[in-house]
Amino acid sequence: IIISMVMINPSYQLNLRGVNPKYENEYKSDNLVCDGGKTQLKPDQINDNYCDCEDGFDEPGTAACSHLIQPIHKFHCQNAGYFSKDIFQAYVDDGICDCCDGSDEKSGACENTCHKMGKDILAELKKERDSIQRGVQKRQIYIEQAESEIISKRKELKEKKIALETLKPKLEHAEKAKNSAESQERVEKDLLRVKLEKEQAEENKKEVVEEKVNEEETKEEVQKEDVDKPTTNDPPKLKQFWNAKGELETIVEEDEEKVEEKKEEKVEEKKEEPEQLKSFKTEEAENARNAYNVAKRELEDVEKSIRDIENLLKGNYGESNEFFTLRSHCFTIQDRQYTYELCPYNSVNQKSGGSSTLMGSFDKFEDNLWIFSNGQSCWQGPNRSTKVTLECGAMEKIVNVDEPSKCEYTMTFQTPAACTK
Repeated sequence: IIISMVMINPSYQLNLRGVNPKYENEYKSDNLVCDGGKTQLKPDQINDNYCDCEDGFDEPGTAACSHLIQPIHKFHCQNAGYFSKDIFQAYVDDGICDCCDGSDEKSGACENTCHKMGKDILAELKKERDSIQRGVQKRQIYIEQAESEIISKRKELKEKKIALETLKPKLEHAEKAKNSAESQERVEKDLLRVKLEKEQAEENKKEVVEEKVNEEETKEEVQKEDVDKPTTNDPPKLKQFWNAKGELETIVEEDEEKVEEKKEEKVEEKKEEPEQLKSFKTEEAENARNAYNVAKRELEDVEKSIRDIENLLKGNYGESNEFFTLRSHCFTIQDRQYTYELCPYNSVNQKSGGSSTLMGSFDKFEDNLWIFSNGQSCWQGPNRSTKVTLECGAMEKIVNVDEPSKCEYTMTFQTPAACTK
C-alpha cells in the first residue's frame, strides 16, 4: 500500500522541514538529484539526518550537513506573522530557539512568538510612519517659511543696494567737507605756530640778555676781588686766599658748563611741538570728521549687509530650500563628559567644562551630507572635520556622534527637512 501511494504521490514521504517555499519544487521533482546532478536521491533521503550530498541539499532541516561551510540551502524559518529568515543548519535542534515560530527545534520546545513580535514591529512601523508623515508635513512648513524669508531677504537686498547708491554721494560730500575743514584747521594751526614761535623767540631773547647781564656782573665781582698773582714769598693767609680763589674759579667754570648744557636742553625742548599745537583742533573740523566717520560707517554697514545677504542666498539649502530655516539654530547632544553642538551652515563644536573645540566649519552640502572641515588641528594629526548624515525625523535631534578615524567625526542628525513623500 505504501509503495503504491508513493507512486501516486511522489511527495508523500517528503519531509520538507526547513525548506524555503521557493525551493519546494526542487524537492518534489521526479528527478531528485543533488551535487549538480551527480548524485541521485530517493524521497526518503530528504531530512533523514544523514548527509548524502556534498552540497547539503538533502538535509535542509537537520544539522547533519552543518559541517559544510556553504550549503546550497539554509534552514528556512517561515515565521508566519513576522519576518521569515534563514539560519545555518548548525543552529537546528541545538536547544536554542532561533526561529520565532520554534520550527528550528523539536515540536513544543519553543513558544511561537511571531505574532507578538509582528504586532510589536507593526506598532514600531506605524510609529515610524506617523513620524515620517509628521516630518513631511513639517517639511512643507519649512519650505513655505523659507520661501517667505527668501522673498523678504531679496527685497531687503534690493533696498540695501538702493540705499548704498544714496550713501555713496553722501560720503563723498562728507569727505569734501572734512578735507575743506581740515585744510582751514591747518591754516589756523600754522598761524598759531607762528604766534607761539614769535613769543618763544622773544622769551629766548630776554633770557639771553639776562644771562649776559649776569655774566658781566660776575666778571666785575671777580675783578674787584682780584689782586696780584701769588708768589712763593706770600704769607700763609695770602696763600689760603689764592687757593680759595682757584677753587672759586673752578666752580664758576663748572657752573658755566652747566649753563651751556641747559641751553642745549632748551634748544632740544624747543624743537618738540608745543602741547598747545599737538591738541589743536577746530570745532568745525571736528564736526566734519565726525560726520564723515558716521557716513563711512553707515556705508560700510550697508555694504556688509549686502555681502551677508548675497552669501546667504547663494547657499545650498536643499531642493526646495527645506533646510533654510535651520541655519539660525543650534542643537546639542550629551555623550559622556562631552557636549556636542551642531549649528547648521555654521560649525560643529565639542564642549567640556569651560573649553570648546572646533570640530569643523561648514564647507558644503552634498549627497545628503553636511560637511564641516578645517576645524581645530589635532596633535600629530589632521585638522578636525565632521560629516553629518541627514535623516528623516519628526523633530530635530542629534542621534549619535562617532570618531571612525582620528579627528574625523561622523554625526547623524534627524530633521523633518529630510523627510520626503
